[in-house]
Amino acid sequence: MVWACFSLFNLLMVLLTPMLCETKGNKSSLEPEDLRDNYMNIFKSGNRNAASHLWTDFVLQHATSLPEKAVLRAFKFFCAVSGSFLPDDPRTMYKVVLPRVTGGNTSGAVRHCCWPCVCDMHDLVRVDTKTIETADGKKSYDFLVIGDPCKNATRLDAKFKDPFSGEMTPLSMAAPELKCHDGKLVGAHYSDHGYPIIGMLFNTKDEIGAADERYGHDAHDPTFGFGGMCMMRQRHGYNSGMGLIFHLVADITPIPDTAPLPYPEIRMHEESELIQKAALVPEMVSADGELKTALPGWVPSAGLGMAGLAAMGCFLVRWHHGRHGWAQADMDGHDSESGSDKTVE
Repeated sequence: MVWACFSLFNLLMVLLTPMLCETKGNKSSLEPEDLRDNYMNIFKSGNRNAASHLWTDFVLQHATSLPEKAVLRAFKFFCAVSGSFLPDDPRTMYKVVLPRVTGGNTSGAVRHCCWPCVCDMHDLVRVDTKTIETADGKKSYDFLVIGDPCKNATRLDAKFKDPFSGEMTPLSMAAPELKCHDGKLVGAHYSDHGYPIIGMLFNTKDEIGAADERYGHDAHDPTFGFGGMCMMRQRHGYNSGMGLIFHLVADITPIPDTAPLPYPEIRMHEESELIQKAALVPEMVSADGELKTALPGWVPSAGLGMAGLAAMGCFLVRWHHGRHGWAQADMDGHDSESGSDKTVE
């Protein structure tokens, strides 16, 4: 009977799964709500930590049906470092100078949920090209890349001390969407020189102009105003933003010969102020709260209904068994409930 109940439950799951997993959004455009509504399709575990390669995959899967402008805009809806879902808000814009994987440096705008992410970006993210096809044709763009963690996949199972909780946590548990197959990061699109893409560097004239207006032209700080706070954060064990998660992932297989520009030196009189600034909880500009509505309202009801149907099915199986199975057992002289061959005297 247990097997009958289990089979009934599986049948209900098979019938309802296509509805639960139906992809949302009009493929002729990508708006923030399209990413929001597909969150659970993109991140099966519900955890997006250090998994922006999957946001990238979602956007690029739709690129051929979208105009170039729509594709570039869609890359503004998530943080390449944390994976946070972002509003299209100028407060998410940061400016940074990053090394190219082929040598030299380039500057551009990036989108983040909070300032600690620009520190992680500077430390571990590099720039490489890739040609993609949009509805307007093929074109090469500058993308944000990291070294492929799957080249040393066993390190994803290593434990680390979480700077927030103080507990030892396996990296694979903190970032469950990082999965490897044949030495490659599952779901990742790779750049021209073979690195997983986690986002886009915005370096059009308009984007650079907007970033310059917001952050200026400080040539001594590759993060344009956050260098001192980044150094304080580093000294205190990365106890803000993504903590150690992104650092550990991106540092598994560092991209060789691409050292970032150094942060500016901290003057003695600045240190105490920077310590206080870095210790503050960073302002979060994120739309993650909207992800609570990513599932349609009927999904929880479907789950409860499914459990109820399964329970009712089990009840009916028992009722039918009681009316027919036990009666047959009395006729045959066998205990049908236990399935044994014990003779009923």
